[in-house]
Amino acid sequence: MATIGKIQNLLQIQSENSEIRRKGRRILFLIALLLLIGVAHFLLELPDKLEGGMTAGEIVSISVQVMSGLIIALIYVYLVWTANQFARESEEKTRFIRRHLSQTEARLEETQKLYDFSNLLATTLDAGEIYQRTARTFTAYLQVSSSTVFAWENLADSVVHQVTCSCQSETETCALEVQDLPRAEFIVADRIFQERQPELYSLNDPDLASPARRMLAEMGQFGCLDIPLVRGDKLLGLIRLCRQNEADPLFSSEEIRLAQTMANETAVALANAQLTAEAQARVAQLSSLYRFSLFLSEAPGLTDIFKGARREILSFVEATGMSISLLVPDGAKLHWIYGYELGQEVDLSAIPPLPISEGFAGYVARNREMLYINRATEDVEKYHSVTVGAEVKVWLGLPMIVANRLVGVLAIENETDFSEREISLLKTIVGPLAIAIQNARLLGQAEARAQRQLNLNRISTQLHQTADVENIVGLGLRALSDVVEGDAVSLHLGRPYPAATAQTPESDQD
Repeated sequence: MATIGKIQNLLQIQSENSEIRRKGRRILFLIALLLLIGVAHFLLELPDKLEGGMTAGEIVSISVQVMSGLIIALIYVYLVWTANQFARESEEKTRFIRRHLSQTEARLEETQKLYDFSNLLATTLDAGEIYQRTARTFTAYLQVSSSTVFAWENLADSVVHQVTCSCQSETETCALEVQDLPRAEFIVADRIFQERQPELYSLNDPDLASPARRMLAEMGQFGCLDIPLVRGDKLLGLIRLCRQNEADPLFSSEEIRLAQTMANETAVALANAQLTAEAQARVAQLSSLYRFSLFLSEAPGLTDIFKGARREILSFVEATGMSISLLVPDGAKLHWIYGYELGQEVDLSAIPPLPISEGFAGYVARNREMLYINRATEDVEKYHSVTVGAEVKVWLGLPMIVANRLVGVLAIENETDFSEREISLLKTIVGPLAIAIQNARLLGQAEARAQRQLNLNRISTQLHQTADVENIVGLGLRALSDVVEGDAVSLHLGRPYPAATAQTPESDQD
């Protein structure tokens, strides 16, 4: 800015010098005019003087005066010509300097706008706030009637995020609108996706496609400019700038260059916001995994494990329900042991074990691989699924495997698709959950065996301490009942050989 000020001072000084030279030429013109008038007056009086007789000195004086006037006139003509040439060159230089000064000022103003815009985006890492600030700034800097930011995470997504900033020049007010646009209604030229270059739409273009012409008519705009948001080799979205009034050109090359540079800044800000969000999600994921592992290590039994797993899983994965089914000892069926749906636990006690040859969970158990089902897009009849409770749109099943042995299946349900991050997190969680369930089951079995052995030892001691037949029979029945885990036990006593003197067989005693 200081350099521009110096150039402006030089231009002012040059203008003042030109004014001084113009005044000097006027004074010189007046002197030459007076001399010419004197010469003309002398020539008019010359005939009278010649008739009266003139001396040689007078003739020489007259000749000198005439020659002086002619020489001064020639000098004036030369000076005027030289001054005009200098003035013409000076004016050309002045125009050149002013033109380049104007371009420099425009570039500096553009640089200042970019600097302010970059600072504006650098103060936030929220993607939604970046969209809103970008739409407002584009509308203000480029003097457009509306600017819209379209963004997507994947080009195959069915929904496009849209942030529109529309301004009314009459009232100088702007309205901000945020909404999701169906992918089918999103009209954009293929050149944006293929070449990643700006695309201009105008109603004056005879080759404008019908969808684009209809779009402009519905928007009430004369034309618009699409600027892609590109970061590396990834297309993050685009910015659409619209103008209502007819203009030729609709957008100048300088405006397109400024819009593209601002779009690049926006793409960098969006990429940084996405990386920050991913980093925060990973930190939250690690924190959740640590909390989940800590809980599993302290859970006293299967019931606590199931409830705690449900609480932790639904805290970082959006889902409407979950269930856990365990493989029965023969390995041919799955027993639904825990279910949770729509905020409450589901009673599964009346459901018998289901064969692994049927259902979504059976497929997971047979193949020991994840199964992701979207009922809206996939044929689910081939799985012969069994529905318990409300039917949901999305079903995700993960095998629980410990030491290459299947423990059971973890199922998560939802009305919307799971993200890749959520699926990855569930894959990480299912391993520790399977280990905790297996350890709890083994611990329960070990405790049961230890308790049975303790009971047998106690009964054995009591048997050695009594000689009463009834007590011995009662203790034996209790011992046998513990061995068969509570099933009905009966004991039949009889004589091994009949007595020789007995006339009739003796009845058995129970």
